[in-house]
Amino acid sequence: MGKDVKDFQEEMNEEELELYKQKVKTMEWLWGPDETRTVLGLLKGRKMKKELKEHLKKNRIKNG
Repeated sequence: MGKDVKDFQEEMNEEELELYKQKVKTMEWLWGPDETRTVLGLLKGRKMKKELKEHLKKNRIKNG
């Protein structure tokens, strides 16, 4: 739990943060910290890509 947790802490409320920490703890138990960071990074990238697509779609509707 390092940089990724700090980034997410700013965006989440306490309940979401507790759920996130529980998931990270489980992932680290299953895979270890390096693999957990990789998985979390992939999930964050996937989320960002989805948000970008939605944002671009909204802008096309407004402009088009």
